[in-house]
Amino acid sequence: MTNFESIKTIGLLSNPKSQVEIQELDQVIEYFEKLDKHIFPLIYIDNKMKNDVFTKKISWTVFGKENCNWYGKPRKEINLNHFKNKEFDILIDLSFLENFSLKSIFIQSKARLKIMHSSNSSKQFADFMFKSSNPQNKLIFVKELIHYLTIINKNQK
Repeated sequence: MTNFESIKTIGLLSNPKSQVEIQELDQVIEYFEKLDKHIFPLIYIDNKMKNDVFTKKISWTVFGKENCNWYGKPRKEINLNHFKNKEFDILIDLSFLENFSLKSIFIQSKARLKIMHSSNSSKQFADFMFKSSNPQNKLIFVKELIHYLTIINKNQK
């Protein structure tokens, strides 16, 4: 388990369903960047969000149903493969709703520590499960997570 101070690279997975969730994700990314962390977001956007003007402004790596096969497994594609093969210090799944495509990437990731909110699937796939005081707010989840990662292995840097 890594202490938060020694973490340099963070992969983020999410599947926002609204502009509010996209704004929350933006706040999470800004928060990590203020802490001098390199952030690599991978966002699953469904067809309803694709046509939204707000989603066209984001510069994150985005994929959707068209990048997946008929049962939802992401196809081999350079950006997705690069993300899966990058050895992040931590990978945080901020998709609080089940998404087979993101779960597939989460499982295949070469990240050193994989973190999810507490759920039945996180028991199977995550190295670290976390339950936030406000499970619907991504920024609160991240701040509380950082608190615990700062306490863990405090002497390790």
